[in-house]
Amino acid sequence: MNGLSSSPVRGSNGTLNNGNGSKVITVDVNHIKKKICINNDSTIQLLFDTVCDKLHITEKKYFALSEQIYDEHNAPIDRFLDFQKTIEGEKITSTSEIKFLAKHIKRPIEFKDPIAEELFYKQIQYNVIKEIYPCSEKLAVLLASISLQITFGDFEPAKHRVGYLNKVGLDNFLPRAVSRHDYAYWQERLFALHVNHKGLSKREAIRKYIELASTIPYFGLTFFEVRDDGGTDLLIGIGEDGIFFFNSQNLKLVHGVPFDCLISWQESELGFDISFEEKEQLHSVSILTTPIKQCLILQLVDEYYALLPDKQKSNKKKPHNPTPILPNDASMYLEPIQRIFNARFSSRLEYLKGYYMECCALGKETPIKKFYQDIDRAIDNNEILRNIDWSYSGITDSNITFFTKSIMKTLDYKQDKNFPWKEDLEIETIDLSGNNIRQGLAWILDLLIRLKKTKGIDLSNSPVGDNGAMELTQSLTTSDIRTIKLENCEIGNKGFQAIFEMMKWKKNARSLMLGKNLITSQYFSDFAKFLDSNTSLVELDLSYNSIDSKGIEMVIKSIENNRKIQKLNLSGNILGPKTGLKIASLVEVNHTIKELRIAETKITGEVLVKLGRACRTNRALEVLDISGNIIGKNIDKNLIHEAWFFLSQENAVMKELNIAGNGIDAIFGEVFVDSMRLNKSLTILDVSNNNMITKNGSLPEGWNEAIRKCTSLEVVKFSNCGLKASGFLDILSAVSSNPKITELHIGDNDPKEGLKGFSTFLTNARVKALYLNNLKITDDIFEKIGIALEINQHLEHLYLNNNEITKNGIFDFISHIGKKNSTLTTLNISNNTITEEEKVFLSKNIEEKTNIDKVLM
Repeated sequence: MNGLSSSPVRGSNGTLNNGNGSKVITVDVNHIKKKICINNDSTIQLLFDTVCDKLHITEKKYFALSEQIYDEHNAPIDRFLDFQKTIEGEKITSTSEIKFLAKHIKRPIEFKDPIAEELFYKQIQYNVIKEIYPCSEKLAVLLASISLQITFGDFEPAKHRVGYLNKVGLDNFLPRAVSRHDYAYWQERLFALHVNHKGLSKREAIRKYIELASTIPYFGLTFFEVRDDGGTDLLIGIGEDGIFFFNSQNLKLVHGVPFDCLISWQESELGFDISFEEKEQLHSVSILTTPIKQCLILQLVDEYYALLPDKQKSNKKKPHNPTPILPNDASMYLEPIQRIFNARFSSRLEYLKGYYMECCALGKETPIKKFYQDIDRAIDNNEILRNIDWSYSGITDSNITFFTKSIMKTLDYKQDKNFPWKEDLEIETIDLSGNNIRQGLAWILDLLIRLKKTKGIDLSNSPVGDNGAMELTQSLTTSDIRTIKLENCEIGNKGFQAIFEMMKWKKNARSLMLGKNLITSQYFSDFAKFLDSNTSLVELDLSYNSIDSKGIEMVIKSIENNRKIQKLNLSGNILGPKTGLKIASLVEVNHTIKELRIAETKITGEVLVKLGRACRTNRALEVLDISGNIIGKNIDKNLIHEAWFFLSQENAVMKELNIAGNGIDAIFGEVFVDSMRLNKSLTILDVSNNNMITKNGSLPEGWNEAIRKCTSLEVVKFSNCGLKASGFLDILSAVSSNPKITELHIGDNDPKEGLKGFSTFLTNARVKALYLNNLKITDDIFEKIGIALEINQHLEHLYLNNNEITKNGIFDFISHIGKKNSTLTTLNISNNTITEEEKVFLSKNIEEKTNIDKVLM
């Protein structure tokens, strides 16, 4: 049987044999065990051929067999077997650790055999994830995403989501040092890159992986622990391009000797000697090692030299063995890689993440996920990080330095000019809103002084106060910041005065947002003078302060001739009819303002009419928010028509209109919709919190037709409009007939039997966001919604908060939607009849059994 036996029996020592001097050899092929029964006098070549037959490999010449042995430090090394020797001659036993490997890690010109190609890829991948070839986090993640393409094919949103890799294990794709933290996040990050490989066949992806892996500085190196003649421990790496010496503790390159510098490599009594030429000077190095490693190292150097293209060889070289026996030759391979060793950090962002994470670890502070995610995303996509988002991150006076110090240290870091480097941090905006910073504001100011190119700062919803605002102005004066957002910051008149006095010297400030503060009209005479002369400000937000009509009128007077301001928000200040009319007069003469917000300012129908007349000739105003006023009270039908006539004009430009909460009745609604039916510009319409229904609980005649035919509409809001069943169903029918509408708000109504219409609506509608809060939706309706979503592949966000859904309804919903729906990503079922204990269990069920990413309970 040519040395092979097929009927092994178990001997008295427990090993397998056939009683004929044969034994069972276990061969590890990429960690899959193959058992081969073979005679002791059979050659290694026969054992190798038998393994190849089992693997159905046709291109054998790239591979060999090795025995894994252990050196004096118990480190594993591969002793490659001689094909000409016998099993017995190589002292192979049934307990020997035999591996099927590519001995020479060089890039083949082309694999014709896909099985051989995949085995070669798997060997390289194993070396990457086991950090035999350590690489940067960025490259490790990119390589892992290509492995996903190789393993699973094209990215499928419904399938490849967080949790999908739980059973497979991230450590099959990523180095352990990279993936050991935040398991869910790494899956999210990998799948974000997996998308980019769509269309790559398995073989194309394998080749891409190998090509990228070859850029790792340690690619293809076989490592041995040795010493120099001074007794210093070193790690020597032998590769296709030469010999490299590393610090044995941190793998930092000590010295590299490429083949074009190498002159000779010969064995010595205690190891081996190499000589090489560098900068026209001859150098010699003596290496101390054991006899077995001496043999393996010199053999590898000989073979890699023999596999060089002829043009890279020289008669001046003195190999240890000039003619090693090889099954392969140089013609099979691409030219050797150009090995480049990188510094620890190869970009500004890599340093920032490393320093920040180290600070958090030392300070026992939990890293802000969205911050390091933004850094990772920029690194992965080779982008420049321009916007820093630290909003609502729990930042206080005690931990602000973790952030500011990380940025300043990163800016100060001096890169090693001998290594590749990328400048990928150019901070243009910083969002620190929603934190609790008082004394720590000084650190932010120091940072702003350093950031000469930053153009926007947001400290909204933070207790800045007058003192903080005055300190802030000192930094802003010398900076390039153009957008200042300080909403709800407890700023009073002194802080306000300091801000606009500072802005007199800033000729490039574009946005000043000071809503929800403690500002009165005290300094508005001076502020108005500032506005008179300012030529840069395009956005001004003074909403929800305590500014009286006199102060607002000063602002209006200044803006009449100011042709720069495009966005003006005066909401929440008491204007009244008189000042409201002056606002309307402003719209008549100033055709620069594109966005006007005067919600909750006590303006009346008289102001509405004048505003409407102004909009007939004003071709600039695109956004108008007059919600929370009393424009619907005691207004004549003819005046209503006159107010809204501008909407019916052929050249109307209004895109967003908010008239919610204005006491609008059915008559007002009927006249309004006459103009609305002819409109071709509106994209967002909000009529919520108006009781404009007829006696049967429907909207006035004409609304259904307007919703159907207004092809510009994208968002419609009918929350809390008193809608009964018929009116509710009419709106659902109209919205489902308009494919342009992507967002519908229809909560806080009283549809009762009309809820049954959801099945038909969801079957036909193309809305992406649906708000159904406080409609008394029960389990049976929720189940029907689930049934409809088996078919609907448009809805992405569903809001069902404040209803009457129980755990039973949620289970029924899950059973129907399952994995069939691939679009729904957000589900809000907060404030339903679900206990705290049930919430944990139900959230887990939704996450595991559906494709929904975000569940709010």
